[in-house]
Amino acid sequence: MFKPSHSSPNRFTWLLLGVLVFLVGCSKSDALETTVFESKDGGVQTVLTYYHSGDDVKKQTADNVIPYASIPVETKEEAQEILEPFVTQFKGIKGITHEMTYNDDHAVEHLEIDYETLNFDKARSLPGMTFDENSENGISLEKSRDLLEQNGYTEKTE
Repeated sequence: MFKPSHSSPNRFTWLLLGVLVFLVGCSKSDALETTVFESKDGGVQTVLTYYHSGDDVKKQTADNVIPYASIPVETKEEAQEILEPFVTQFKGIKGITHEMTYNDDHAVEHLEIDYETLNFDKARSLPGMTFDENSENGISLEKSRDLLEQNGYTEKTE
């Protein structure tokens, strides 16, 4: 027969704490790594962030700051008139979130691609989207890095 002693609650507390530390440790190991690339071309600043597990990219974001002078226009209304046809192309495609905000002298674009839910067939038709024939089987960080570096992007290191 088990008889609780004064040390039983203490042992239980330490056991519970040990299990919690183990579970938290496991969940942190499942967290995705990030790799960031930057570029400035024609006045447009671009930051691409890849969320990956090893070489396997799960998600990507692109943040662009587009000065109106780079389009070239002078007002946000003129910029919106030029950029909105591109913005509408991204709507309704599974796995893509796209937002454009217009400020006094520049537009800010945010694009998020979830490769685990992306409709690759529809995404291939979008401007600026390039996928190889095996993309549905996964996006390689190393292949992406090579392509980006060939196109003038630099990897941001902390």
